Amino acid sequence: MTLRPLAILLPLALGACGSYQGANAVDTTTGIAETPLYIAFKIPTCLGLAPLTAPGAIASAIVPFKDQSKGSGVEMHKNAFIDACGPPYVAQPHYGMKQ
Repeated sequence: MTLRPLAILLPLALGACGSYQGANAVDTTTGIAETPLYIAFKIPTCLGLAPLTAPGAIASAIVPFKDQSKGSGVEMHKNAFIDACGPPYVAQPHYGMKQ
């Protein structure tokens, strides 16, 4: 009985991966195969980002950057956190290789 919900959710996940316009079978299959690995690496990156970059953000709040064209250290920390932990949560297929 525990496999029944997974059997229902698997076609939904495969359909979501295959819903890209212009994707061929190779791109879709690659996207399906890469998504679990993408999520497996995204979670530790997201969790490890805050303790690694927080000291720099705090230091830049005390002693501001000389050039603040990209924002303060706290803003850069916030933007990096959003980039690392935010969407997309599905690996995007690459539409063909450039030769």
